[in-house]
Amino acid sequence: MDNKYIVGFFIQNPFHYYLYESVIDSLVSKSITCHLILNDMLKDDNEWVNMYYGLINFVEDIDRKDIEAFVFSTVVASGFQYDCVISPYYHNNIGQIGKKHIRLMYSLAKESWTYSWWNVFYDKILCYGDYDFRKLNIYNNCEKIGNPKFDKWFRGGLPDYSEIKKEHNLSLDETKKTILYVPTYGELSSIDQWIKEIKDISNKFNIIIKLHHGTVYLQSEEYRRNYIKQNFLNVLNDAADLLKILKITDYVLSDNSGVIYDAVLAEKNIILLNTTHNHQINDHTIESKIREKIVNIDVGTKILEILQAKDLWGSQKKILSEIKNTLFFKADGFAGERAANEVIKLLSQANDHNHFLLSLREKIFY
Repeated sequence: MDNKYIVGFFIQNPFHYYLYESVIDSLVSKSITCHLILNDMLKDDNEWVNMYYGLINFVEDIDRKDIEAFVFSTVVASGFQYDCVISPYYHNNIGQIGKKHIRLMYSLAKESWTYSWWNVFYDKILCYGDYDFRKLNIYNNCEKIGNPKFDKWFRGGLPDYSEIKKEHNLSLDETKKTILYVPTYGELSSIDQWIKEIKDISNKFNIIIKLHHGTVYLQSEEYRRNYIKQNFLNVLNDAADLLKILKITDYVLSDNSGVIYDAVLAEKNIILLNTTHNHQINDHTIESKIREKIVNIDVGTKILEILQAKDLWGSQKKILSEIKNTLFFKADGFAGERAANEVIKLLSQANDHNHFLLSLREKIFY
């Protein structure tokens, strides 16, 4: 493979690196140079500035020498253009640093935003499966590849229980089942209405809480993270690899977080915690439809009673398998390879003849 190409991966939190990792591995193996582009524009936002410094610490700890990292402002100032920039969503000014742009899906949540107008910015969108493909495809500018983040999961590349426990300094009783609680942040978070009940069952289960990056860094979420850190032993921030934690988890508690779909792909026992803000969810979105099939409970329902309903989990396993096959293409561990092949295919194309997409882009962005 001609190694003249340089591909940039736009990143603003550790979650994005885990999303890209398998794709980067495949591109590097094909002699494509890969860079991480760190969004230092976050420094200009008081709410998110700490997330930027958290990202810097995370990137410095990545144990690999086959990629480099550069801050976005430096790339812009230099006038350098990548042959292709890969990002999970559109960001202002990102267009100037890439000759071509690819979107790598990072979640199926929040449909009104995920499938919004800005998707016409991308030359190619790499979709999870049929569902998002149907929402986004414009004259074959989308491809179904599966979920690259799960490649290690499906190919058996994750550490064992003891290694994961040690790496994340987890205090776990191996005689108890483990619950992973992964709430979103903001109004749709379940923390305020459910956290005390979760604490009440912590004597019967191991509880691991993985905080959303919004809860980790935002000033407006400080009271939530303080309460959780003061009342729970196993609290992880956004730098933790979700797949490793899922591997040692028996049950997943969530709310309106995109982690729902990761738990579906992992076929974990799932309970969705409803809140009084759930009326904000559009009835026609996947968030609403998935609640028709997955166990979900309203405030006042006892979590312990649901966890102990053994017959419930057998029937849900079958449902999760059906949902997984509907939402995700080929759960085989080679999504990153398929993504890399699509990147190379786009790089090899001299011109884009998708006139409809180009006209939409020109109308919106120029």
